Amino acid sequence: MSWNLKYPDWYKDEIKELSSNSIYNERHRHFENILVSTGELLIRTKNFNKYPILIVYPKITPFKTPKIYILSEILTKEEVEIISKGDNNKFYEVIHKKKKLIYLRHQMYDGEVCFIESDNIYNNKPEIFHISDILNRVRKWLVGIDRGKIPDDNAEVELFFHFPLKTDDLNILLPEIFYNPKLVNGEFYLHKFDTVQERLINKKTFVGVQIVGQLESGLSSEPITDNMFSKVVNTNFSQSLDYILKKDMLEDAIKKEEVIEGSWWDINQEPQPFGNTEDFLKLLHTNEDEAIKIFYSSQVFKNLAKYSMGYIGLRFRNRRGDLEWAIFRLIKKEDAPFILNPSLNETIEILKNYTLRIVKTDLFSDKQHHLRNFKRANRKLLSKQVISMVGCGALGSEISDCLGKAGIGNLIFVDNQNIEPGNPIRHLCGLEKLYYPKSIAVGMHIFEHNPFIEVKTLFDDITIININDYILNDGIAVSSLANDNIEAYLNEQAIINNKTIFYSRVLRGGKVGRIFRVIPGVDACFRCLLQYKLEENKLFFNIPEDEQYPTLLNECNNPIRPASAADIKLIASITSRIIIDHLQSENNNYNHWIYSSESIDKFVLNDNELMSIKKLFIPTHPNCPICSVREKVKVRIAKKVYEFMKAEVVETKNIETGGILIGFKGKNNCVYVINATGPGPKAVRTEIWFERDIEYCQKILNEEYEKFGDKSIYIGEWHCHPSRSNKPSNRDLLSLSEIAEAENYLVDEPVMLIFSNDLKLNCTVHPIGKKYYETDFEIIESDRNEI
Repeated sequence: MSWNLKYPDWYKDEIKELSSNSIYNERHRHFENILVSTGELLIRTKNFNKYPILIVYPKITPFKTPKIYILSEILTKEEVEIISKGDNNKFYEVIHKKKKLIYLRHQMYDGEVCFIESDNIYNNKPEIFHISDILNRVRKWLVGIDRGKIPDDNAEVELFFHFPLKTDDLNILLPEIFYNPKLVNGEFYLHKFDTVQERLINKKTFVGVQIVGQLESGLSSEPITDNMFSKVVNTNFSQSLDYILKKDMLEDAIKKEEVIEGSWWDINQEPQPFGNTEDFLKLLHTNEDEAIKIFYSSQVFKNLAKYSMGYIGLRFRNRRGDLEWAIFRLIKKEDAPFILNPSLNETIEILKNYTLRIVKTDLFSDKQHHLRNFKRANRKLLSKQVISMVGCGALGSEISDCLGKAGIGNLIFVDNQNIEPGNPIRHLCGLEKLYYPKSIAVGMHIFEHNPFIEVKTLFDDITIININDYILNDGIAVSSLANDNIEAYLNEQAIINNKTIFYSRVLRGGKVGRIFRVIPGVDACFRCLLQYKLEENKLFFNIPEDEQYPTLLNECNNPIRPASAADIKLIASITSRIIIDHLQSENNNYNHWIYSSESIDKFVLNDNELMSIKKLFIPTHPNCPICSVREKVKVRIAKKVYEFMKAEVVETKNIETGGILIGFKGKNNCVYVINATGPGPKAVRTEIWFERDIEYCQKILNEEYEKFGDKSIYIGEWHCHPSRSNKPSNRDLLSLSEIAEAENYLVDEPVMLIFSNDLKLNCTVHPIGKKYYETDFEIIESDRNEI
């Protein structure tokens, strides 16, 4: 069935309106494959004007609005019949000869008028427009032209699309430096951006790397450069700067089309579309002679004597009040002569030898790049977050993709495996990354989608490297390893070093997913959950493996089970959403999530439910050997020791200092600090780093032990943070956990005392194999003999 026969009544009304509308005088109409009408639009202002137009109804009308074209003359009956057949090539042959360009906004390069751009684009239902409404809109536009006041535009309308002549082989991306409002004119430099687009359709992309400009005062500013794209694509940024600084190299690069050099001006209003270089000059200055002088002194005019093309830019405030660019390419006409050392008087004649085409130009800034995430992802907050992706396999890579696109500011990728031939069927990365380290492959992929984040990749085994090397003190981690032994080890290290980790697993072939958060001391850790499971505690939802999904193979002792890529992607999205919500909200009432698309055990779906997510809070297990603290150690510090340490801190001012703590563990789980050393003569001390003199401290400890025996043993460390808080740093945590495990220290619960820059003291205890904790301390007058 022909499309128009589906809506016969609608077409009948439209045809009736075309023949009887009071402002439209129809001359010819034909309806074969599409409905076409031509005639005159009647405009009555001070004068009576007739505008020849063409009306074309697309095949999917009424869901696509009829198009109206301004013509130089009314089409013949034969031309209308040709267009009605629906052949695009024939249509453009006819319209090319008869179109009339007014060179004002609301008209496209092929003569079509944009007459619905002021409608509500956020309406959630289709808008059907009748020809009477459309003709009235076009009439208002033409009346506005006659009266010198064009109707206001929709803020979303792009100026580029209204210019009659456009480049079809070039796009330009401009970083934020090009929008510096303090600059008013100067030169800009663009570097070629290697994209697949160029290789497929011969369309090049250039990116802004430097802008040079004058200030309003007339003084020249220093060149402003941007190297963001050098990190994203195969672009040698330092080489592009060499081109700019060394004129002989620059000329060669321009000829090879590796660099674009152009001149630009800031103008006081958004320009109307124009089609020739003379109209461009009018935008530089209202006085023609002054405009010629401005252009004559520009770099682009000098370049016209050397190259067949030149580039000019206009920067202006658009209808939203934002700075916007319009960049044009000047193309030398065939057989036009080169003029060496042209004079001022020859400027106009030289410009007539060039055609002017607008280039598609886009702002590429952090804010613009994340605009489509607005509201659901707070870029300002997320940009400050650090997340370590522990495991970059099928699930980890998909979670990484979601977090990177959400705008997480810093992502650290950790994995010690490569992309194998079987991975791409479920993995984010394809065969082009075959045998790449997974961490590097995923990091590259994420960064290519979001160059406004920092990416670090580690091809390392987490059982060998220290946890503080890949999970930062102010960051969190996401583990998708799904290896019980490795994650049990990771969990223990995270608890000891106070690291928050989200664990995500794909279960039962992807039909079920388990996500849980572990904030040390707050949430049930990996070992806690195992305890609950072994006890068959109702707090823990046991998810049995589906026997129909056995292990396929082991890669480096990593069990590989079948799972749907679609389900993996879904579980990754759920995991990412939970993490993003955690980072954006202080209301974290849940720490365990189970997604399921089937009924299992305690998880029952109703007949009308496709899938569901249960949210739980599971507390730490009271008997967990890792995160439970049965009884906190109480610390008592002799007053003379406390005063000695404070005096050392005051004396060193902004330099770290410290030493060891000497004392003993008494009754009632109390640790007594009876003495403390200074740093020693060979200590390393800076504003951010302290390393005590080991020989000096050991000597004092030996002397104390010889005098007082078991009441003078090593019990911990003390130091200050002159420019930071009194909380333990990553380095502090690592040092104390190593001391707790070391055989030569003979202490399994070392104490750490840290002074802040305002002399406030913090006391922490670091039990072997457990999370450290803060504890209260008491200053006592007694010495060791009285205790």
